[in-house]
Amino acid sequence: MNDAVAVCVAAAALALIASAVRRVEPGTGRLLSAALSLWIVFLIVRGAAYLKNGMTVALPDKVGQLLPYVFRCAGIGLVSQTAADICTDSGEVSAGSKIRVAGKLGMLTVCLPLIKNILDTALGLING
Repeated sequence: MNDAVAVCVAAAALALIASAVRRVEPGTGRLLSAALSLWIVFLIVRGAAYLKNGMTVALPDKVGQLLPYVFRCAGIGLVSQTAADICTDSGEVSAGSKIRVAGKLGMLTVCLPLIKNILDTALGLING
């Protein structure tokens, strides 16, 4: 918890610095902004690896079955949201919204085997 708060505060401070630098030196400000984005993505990946290791120890049976779906969905969500934000920031709001829809459909597609298992279980319970 404390690490997440520290990272959020540091990221907000760096974003403000990048914004201030961008007003004076547009090229350097963009470079700082890109470096900040890469740093945050690195922290997200590191946190995901930590989460995976912790869940594997705590829930060894279920994690092996469910964790790949969770991380694929999270990855699709992260990539599609980032791409949509880039489009929106560039003025292409329509393209950004379509990328979000494509990301949601991609996540749904990844989860189809889980949905099938849930429906099979529900039908098995109903039919007894």
